[in-house]
Amino acid sequence: MRVSERTGFDHLYLYNTSGKQLRHLTSGDWMVKEILGFSRKGDELYYTSTAESPLERHIYAVSLRNGKTRRISQGSGVHQAQLSPDAKYIFDNYSSPATPRKIWVLNTTDGKVQQTLLTANNPLTQYTLGETTIFPIKAEDGTDLYARMITPPNMDKNKKYPVVVYVYGGPHVQLVTNSWLGGANLWMHLMAQKGYIVFTLDSRGSGDRGQAFEQATFRQLGTVEMQDQLRGVEHLKSLPYVDAERLGVHGWSFGGFMTTSLMTRHPDVFKVGVAGGPVID
Repeated sequence: MRVSERTGFDHLYLYNTSGKQLRHLTSGDWMVKEILGFSRKGDELYYTSTAESPLERHIYAVSLRNGKTRRISQGSGVHQAQLSPDAKYIFDNYSSPATPRKIWVLNTTDGKVQQTLLTANNPLTQYTLGETTIFPIKAEDGTDLYARMITPPNMDKNKKYPVVVYVYGGPHVQLVTNSWLGGANLWMHLMAQKGYIVFTLDSRGSGDRGQAFEQATFRQLGTVEMQDQLRGVEHLKSLPYVDAERLGVHGWSFGGFMTTSLMTRHPDVFKVGVAGGPVID
């Protein structure tokens, strides 16, 4: 068994012990994320992937004999999985924008829930949260860039609101997902409660979208991903309730580098920037 990015996306390939490729087991414009293990008979392999959507993670089984794939996990959202030592069950740790967390034990033969270990209560019921939306914005080359916007509670669209753009934009990181809170953290909701719109866009260069997407920044860090962040700014400025004179940008690590780069290369866009741990010379 081998995982290869030869097609531009991580996929599974079956080899014999002499090193000859027998067949490819998965294919498509999506990523195999994790190999969970093999069935008891050794005729199936369990894995997670982004086949349904770049924003989601689901659990699958693929036949080593013919490459036929079946989906095990149910519902839209993000599933994190572990296979039991006897390969009879999958431990499924799940969340979605509507589900804080559910932990199930699934049967590997048909995906049916054998036991529910946890149904988490919404820990934020006592708080007034703004609305979270996830949507695509087109990059200059037509690529879909997924964005998340959190608006203040009880927002009045006849007023204008300042915006905090929270950015990472670097390799191996994806900030926007169909998980609980859309992948956001509570600081972002605190800022929304204080009257800010909080906006995040996963630009080219960030993770889990394939080789071409992630390596678009190769030998030109801070160029392509900055163009994409500015496309996000264009979208924000097109909204009648955004105060285009009060845009701020904030990020850590690669996001700190992006913050300093945006502030120095495009000083007319953001009124303020806060760079945490910026990776810069």
